[in-house]
Amino acid sequence: MSKSNRAVLKELAKRQISEQKRLEKPQFRVEEFCFPQQIAFIRDPAKFKTAVCSRRAGKTLSCAADLIETCLTYPNVNVAYITLSRRSAKKIIWKDLRAIIKQFELAVKEDNVDLSMTFENGGTIYVSGATDESDVEKYRGMNFKKVYISIS
Repeated sequence: MSKSNRAVLKELAKRQISEQKRLEKPQFRVEEFCFPQQIAFIRDPAKFKTAVCSRRAGKTLSCAADLIETCLTYPNVNVAYITLSRRSAKKIIWKDLRAIIKQFELAVKEDNVDLSMTFENGGTIYVSGATDESDVEKYRGMNFKKVYISIS
């Protein structure tokens, strides 16, 4: 067997192993990550929803899970998590997003300066704050599939 034929076979074997590893990765689904009340909130078909519940009820984690699932489901989609300030947005949800992505070995390009995460299919999560009307105007014209707004 020639050297070039061996190289081609080696490359094919490498690609086959890579594809097998991709298929073996745990696939992320909200139903396998959240508890029933969180799932009911996420799956509720209402266009506008409000979660009023106690501290430590899992609001942020369910938002993070839903944003990730939305990006994985719809290619080239934009989603956002917005709270009163950029700093608090980072403190509130960024670590939860990163934890889920790490747990499920999702391929994501993180931009820690812009506070965005872009998935292989082009879906992007934006984490930001809006302290006044001028900050809100920054989002005008952007096409969002889903936005979570936290005011606490």
